[in-house]
Amino acid sequence: HIAYFQNIPPKNAYFAGANTPEGFVSDYSEFFSEETFTKVYIIKGGSGTGKSTMIGRCAEQAAKYGAACTFILCSSDPESLDGVLLRRDDIHIAVIDGTAPHTVDPVYAGSCGEIVNSGDYWDTTALENAREEIVNAAQQKGECFSRAYRYLSGAASVVSASKQFCGNLILKEKLEKCVGRLVSSIKDTGQVGKIINRRTLAVSMNGAVRVTTFNSAQTVIAVKECAATASAFFDLLEKSLLMKGQTIVRSRSPLGGTAELYLPELDMAFVPYEENVDRQLTYTKIINMQRFVDKDVLSANRQKRRFGEKCFSSLLEGALDSLAEAKKHHFRLEDIYKATMDFSGLDQFSSVLTDRIVQRFQ
Repeated sequence: HIAYFQNIPPKNAYFAGANTPEGFVSDYSEFFSEETFTKVYIIKGGSGTGKSTMIGRCAEQAAKYGAACTFILCSSDPESLDGVLLRRDDIHIAVIDGTAPHTVDPVYAGSCGEIVNSGDYWDTTALENAREEIVNAAQQKGECFSRAYRYLSGAASVVSASKQFCGNLILKEKLEKCVGRLVSSIKDTGQVGKIINRRTLAVSMNGAVRVTTFNSAQTVIAVKECAATASAFFDLLEKSLLMKGQTIVRSRSPLGGTAELYLPELDMAFVPYEENVDRQLTYTKIINMQRFVDKDVLSANRQKRRFGEKCFSSLLEGALDSLAEAKKHHFRLEDIYKATMDFSGLDQFSSVLTDRIVQRFQ
């Protein structure tokens, strides 16, 4: 199903949540633990109140003073920022959107976590007058998301059925030998390997999308899918790398299974193969999963596989149509809030916040 995800402009970015068959899943705890930060700024406010713009402004200015920036994209609207991680030497700062569906409050209030309220710059009276419209738009948006989750649940069931079929299809011994060769040159650290979860895929209001963060690795090995067997390759590779003591940055699909892996100590990535890959990216190696399937079994079950593909495509399309409808209600909410905002006052405060962050990097 990875083929249904379209690349969006590359940057050092991840999603800190996902729309899944179980509903929205937040990964904020994986990114924003206050124990590991110098300072965490948590921005509160409604849709369209300038949170994403403020986050982007902080990143832009901090980068001028040598801060490395990791962007956290909204998994429902990838054009919007949910946060940014800023690091230089021992200084580590996060600026994040702390509103629903990923509500965050300070753990060590003041000493690390600090709330920034963009709602201080809206006209409360105007919003009270627009209450009926706000409630209506929010409820319709919520209904669209609920419908999308039901479609995603069906799509995930098809993916699960496809993986079960792989058990009869895949040539396990041949696949094991391939993975063994891949990891044979990797030194055993003697340590216990660990997994860091980072999402690069999202089912969003803008479609099913992937950020190409892992494509920037020095060594990029592409895995060419065949009848949903790539998941078996990634599972086996992951186990072998953990036995070698490697740290693995793993991206899981919102619909289940590993989508791609990155090994930071080796600057090596295993990514989905693309026919029309960016001309600036040359794969170090291509692993064609067709080598590891029983062609007779594959041929005998062609009709079943095609039926499964049609089911998956229809269910995913249903989810994306529902999310596209949710986007209309989302933008309506943004328009309501924008009309009540004192953006000049917010800009002045944003400048103060940015200056406070920049001073830490000077």
